[in-house]
Amino acid sequence: MLAQKNPYISSAYQQLQAVSRDREKRLEYEARGKAVLDYNQMMFESEQKGLEQGLEQGLERGLRQGETYQLIRMVKRKMEKGKTAVQIASELDEELALVEKIHNAINAGHPDDSCEKIYDILCGQDVGDSANGKE
Repeated sequence: MLAQKNPYISSAYQQLQAVSRDREKRLEYEARGKAVLDYNQMMFESEQKGLEQGLEQGLERGLRQGETYQLIRMVKRKMEKGKTAVQIASELDEELALVEKIHNAINAGHPDDSCEKIYDILCGQDVGDSANGKE
């Protein structure tokens, strides 16, 4: 028999026989097994919930960034037509403070800067939340 050749298997076999004979030990063994399964399931569910929350937050951040890029593009176009920040804010129905931040960032850089570069200039000014009315 394999249990006689391997001391680890022999030890496990002896413990299995002892547990099988003693009802109380068998119940303890089953309870431990259930606790391990419950713990593993709880950890799995927690990991899945964390992944879902991370994905949701990433999507929200991406949407805010996209909205801000679009607003930067519109402000840039209107500035190229000679419009002031007040006129632009009125025409786009945006808060003047936000449009002024974008206007100033565009003026601070090179006029041909990309939306991404202008967005990077604005990142320290919390524009993403302003674009969503969360100032």
